Amino acid sequence: MRKLAVAASVLLMAAACVLHSPLEHSYAALGRPGSIVVTIDMEKAGGTSLSPLLPSDGIIGSLADKADRLSLELVPSDTGFTASGIAEGDYSYAYINSTLLHLAPGFRYMEEGRVRYYASDSLEAGVAAPGVLLFSDDYVAFHREAYSERIDVIPEGIADGMEAAAAAVYSLSPESLPEDLPIEIPSTVVAKMDMLLLLIGEDDSLTGLLDMDTEDSARTLVTLLRNELIKALRTAGEKPDFKELAGVFSYEGDKVYIDYSISGLI
Repeated sequence: MRKLAVAASVLLMAAACVLHSPLEHSYAALGRPGSIVVTIDMEKAGGTSLSPLLPSDGIIGSLADKADRLSLELVPSDTGFTASGIAEGDYSYAYINSTLLHLAPGFRYMEEGRVRYYASDSLEAGVAAPGVLLFSDDYVAFHREAYSERIDVIPEGIADGMEAAAAAVYSLSPESLPEDLPIEIPSTVVAKMDMLLLLIGEDDSLTGLLDMDTEDSARTLVTLLRNELIKALRTAGEKPDFKELAGVFSYEGDKVYIDYSISGLI
C-alpha cells in the first residue's frame, strides 16, 4: 500500500493553469479481468463519508482540488496490490515536467519514442496530454493501455453509472478484494463472483450489483452480507433494525443487489 500512497501524493501535487481532461470514461480502459477499478469524483466525494479519506492538510490538501477525478486499477500481487492510475484535472506538461517530477528526489527523466515521463525506483509518472496525468510501475505499458491505444473494456452502461456516482468500484472476475472494506467477504466467496459493481452516491448511499456464478452462491452471499452488516453495526454501537435491513441485500437468480446508506461505516 506504500506504493499506492506515493502514487496518490504525486498525482495530487501536480497543478498549473486550469486544464480539463480530454478523455471520456477514462477508467473504462482499466477493467482487466482480476483487477479492481476504483474511480472517485473529487467534488462529489468531498461531501460524503469518503471525505476523511481525501487529502485535506498541507500542500497535498491545498492542491487536491486540482484533480477532478482519480481512477485506480489495483492488480493483485504477492504483497497485496500494485496500483496504476489516471488523474484528470488541472495538470500540464510544464508543471509536471519542469517543476514537480524534475525536482522530486529520486526521479529521473525518461524517454521512449514520443513517450516522456519521470521514473523512480517505485513509481513512473507523466502527463500524457494536458489535463491527464498517468502513473504506474510501468509507465510505457500503461500509457498504451490507458491512453495511446486504449480499448474500453467496461461496458458503456456501467461506465455511465460509475461517472454519475461520487465513487465507484468495478471488477470483472475479481481475484481478491482490499482488506479494509467495511464488510469482509471471504476469498472463497470472491472466487465465485463474475462481476462486482459498487456505487457510492453523494447522499452516502451504497448501491451495487454482484453477478455470481450460481443462484446458490448468490443466496449464500446475501446471508453472509446481512450477517456482516449486523456485526458491523453492533461494533459501531448501533442497534440493528432487522425490518429495515431486510431490503438491504437481495438476490434474483445469480445476481445480488445492494441498496444501503453507508454513513458511519467508512
